[in-house]
Amino acid sequence: MLLLLSNVKQNSKVNIVTLSFGSNQGEREWNILGAANVINDSKYCKLEKLSSLYETEPVGGGFSRTFINAAAVFLTCLKPLELLSLCKKLEKDFGRKRSGDRPLDIDIILYGGVVLKKDELTIPHPRFRERSFVIVPMLEICRDFTVAPDNMRIVDIAANMSSSRWVRKISSRYLIEKNSTLLVC
Repeated sequence: MLLLLSNVKQNSKVNIVTLSFGSNQGEREWNILGAANVINDSKYCKLEKLSSLYETEPVGGGFSRTFINAAAVFLTCLKPLELLSLCKKLEKDFGRKRSGDRPLDIDIILYGGVVLKKDELTIPHPRFRERSFVIVPMLEICRDFTVAPDNMRIVDIAANMSSSRWVRKISSRYLIEKNSTLLVC
């Protein structure tokens, strides 16, 4: 399938989603790459792009070390709440507790052009526009994606950010083989 990478819905079954990954506990880089690999290996998601890895300053208190962050674009036929369930299961499998340091944190940032407000999930992610640790990796892989409801591009959101948090690229290499199988939708 020829895909021009944008977050505009391609058909009624497959959606383009952007996920943000973070880890500040354990083998941080491998936690992120391992989680992206598990999602890619599922029959419901296919990795399209993965950003470099970035070391970032923690936001908020209660963290013992810096984070490693990345962003990824996947094709999926999972519905938003199904994708959330997969992400939460992975966080738990990697040893995540609900507060403090995190071996793995996965957020759904964009789900095509969907706007969703439920108790358990809001899309687009409600705070991503203020978080350089999310925006900087997204600039690398999906800078021209538009964000509903105002249709601002990621590159324009970044230009308007006032965050003073530091973000440092640490690696542009990753070891994930693209899934060559078709999505099961």
